[in-house]
Amino acid sequence: MVISQATLQQQLHGFQLEESSRKSNKIARQILKSKADFEDIFGILETGLTFTAQETGFFTIIDSVGVKELYNLIFIPYNYNPEKQTDVHVYLHGGVINANSRFVDEIIDRDDPEFLTRDFISVYPSGWVLAQWWDQVQMDNIDRILRYLKRSYNIDENRIFISGFSDGGTGTYYFANTRPTCYAGYISMCGNPGGMNVLSDVPVFAFNLADQSFMIIATRNDKMFDFNDVFPYFSLFQDIGKNIRFFPIENYGHSLKWFPLFEDTIQYFYSHVSRDPYPDTLFFASDGNPCCNRKKWLVIDKTNQIPDENWLTKFNRLPGFHKQAFKIPDSFGWVEIYKDGNNLSLLCDGVEKLTLLCSPRHFDFDRPVKIDINGEFYRQIQLEKSTEILLKWAGLDLDRKMLFGDEIVIRP
Repeated sequence: MVISQATLQQQLHGFQLEESSRKSNKIARQILKSKADFEDIFGILETGLTFTAQETGFFTIIDSVGVKELYNLIFIPYNYNPEKQTDVHVYLHGGVINANSRFVDEIIDRDDPEFLTRDFISVYPSGWVLAQWWDQVQMDNIDRILRYLKRSYNIDENRIFISGFSDGGTGTYYFANTRPTCYAGYISMCGNPGGMNVLSDVPVFAFNLADQSFMIIATRNDKMFDFNDVFPYFSLFQDIGKNIRFFPIENYGHSLKWFPLFEDTIQYFYSHVSRDPYPDTLFFASDGNPCCNRKKWLVIDKTNQIPDENWLTKFNRLPGFHKQAFKIPDSFGWVEIYKDGNNLSLLCDGVEKLTLLCSPRHFDFDRPVKIDINGEFYRQIQLEKSTEILLKWAGLDLDRKMLFGDEIVIRP
């Protein structure tokens, strides 16, 4: 069956706009059945949706899971232009152990004149005792908000940021581990990374910050999260990651009173950081839990052991202390990837199965891919452009700047 470009575009836009996974999968099957050309589908997906003028200013999105209300305050710039890609900032507030599901309304002043000139989309999810930042229900909530924005507004997928204060600052470390694919950078203000040992059911690894852009701000007079307790974590992070910047602030406590002094520094971070959807170097550790086992074009599908003591000493021991920074799960694995053209060098341990997602924008599909693992030749693979794989990941990501055409499954 021959399909016209106009019909294909209509189908693909319907595929992207459909909220029901059942209905979007049905559209995907129709596209596959039409035998439409891979390049045509890729081009339409990469061009993206056609956006029109939408509601600006403040509005709320309210969802619920059982008895758990999920309340979100959204701000769209008053000068929003659907023809221009717009940055998105997600902000995680403090005081998340509260009983008010709409607590964020007590924090955000909608009449603040600063919003009159703000030029980025702001997302203010409301955290509370039944939906804290490190709860799966809250992570899923923020995922849904971002999917809604991708369908409705012309956002820049390479410039989505997440920041937070106090408990929200702690939450940024959680999202850097569990959602490292979509965010460009993270800002933690007066957070407590060590709190993840008690708060999170998902393993957290300092190793996962190695290739991420992070700005960490801590006050020396903090009475909530003692500076001497959190400083060793920041030292470890800086030893591991080249794009981690740590700013200790004198003479301030657990508050944002210092913010005017650092506002320009924070704005510099926002203006100079963007996501690389296809980095040539990746560092990732995971226990293989499907909720959080992916980092951009790497998926750790299954793990089978605890890596050796040398790795734990280098990437999980607090400097100057004989203790681990984060709890060690019963089984996890780590991977380092170094890409040079179509040559891949992997270092890994504890991984039973992993998947590499390959994009025509990142690999040459006309040449074979050579893979070495832990210094030894593994195999050589010829990539093939698969419409099924392209639609699979396009549906999951809704990301016109990160599209994949083939998968390489590796069992080290």
